[in-house]
Amino acid sequence: MNFKKVISFFLLIFFSFCVYSQNNIIFDAIQNIKKVVPQKNQINLLSDSLNNKIRIINSKKIKETSVISGKKNNWVISLNFGINEFRGDIRDEKSLILSNVSNTYKISIGKSVHEIFHIYTSFSFGNLEGIKKDYILSQTQSTSVYDPYSNYEGSGEKFTAFLYEGELFTSINLQKLVKNFYPTFTEKKRFDIFYNLGMGILSFSSMKRNVETNNYIYAFGYNDAEGKFEEALPLLERPKARYLSFGYCFNYLLSKKININIHWIGKIADTDFLDASMMNQQNDKYRSILLGLEYKL
Repeated sequence: MNFKKVISFFLLIFFSFCVYSQNNIIFDAIQNIKKVVPQKNQINLLSDSLNNKIRIINSKKIKETSVISGKKNNWVISLNFGINEFRGDIRDEKSLILSNVSNTYKISIGKSVHEIFHIYTSFSFGNLEGIKKDYILSQTQSTSVYDPYSNYEGSGEKFTAFLYEGELFTSINLQKLVKNFYPTFTEKKRFDIFYNLGMGILSFSSMKRNVETNNYIYAFGYNDAEGKFEEALPLLERPKARYLSFGYCFNYLLSKKININIHWIGKIADTDFLDASMMNQQNDKYRSILLGLEYKL
């Protein structure tokens, strides 16, 4: 009987020890889990922090890329119309009168390569006209009419020329240029002044007539070799000449995308036949005065 009680006592103690040990194991497991969970949270927090930093870096890169791409896409297109004024041999000595002026049209495409410099390519077409009734002795002009076919009637001559021009020119922002050397200079917010320098090629045909009768005197760029004196040569076969251009452009900002501009451009051609006359002066001159709109693409 006592033996059974002893065995029962030991079994009870053993069972209690097992239960206690199991409780300790469960408790330790719970504590370990609690320790592990914060570590995972810390890893998640660290991951979130890194992701946020990556997002910030990416957003900065996107902004920088957009700024750079904005500069790369800084293209403009300009449409202009106005007048050509001939400044060569056959002209009235007065400036900006109807006998010396004619219409011209121009389209330009350009890009800003720097806040100071802009580069453009342009195509224009129009006329040149002039009239001269009296020949006065001078050092730069001939004292007689250029009349290879002896058609001059003695009462003065006039001419009309048709021009097609292709040009490459740079436009220099004078306000930005001054600001670059004198930082205290105050720029006009909506107004800019540019100086243009360029060179181009023109294709032309020119015919002159007697003032009173309108009879033919001589032509250049026409099919006179075949006896067709008033038939112009095909465009690609017409005479060509190089020219230099220089002058001012005045820009006024109407909106973020649109400027209105005025061009005052002088041109010197390396031919003396724009007026169908070979004079002592070897380079005919003319100028273009244009009004137009410029649109930022």
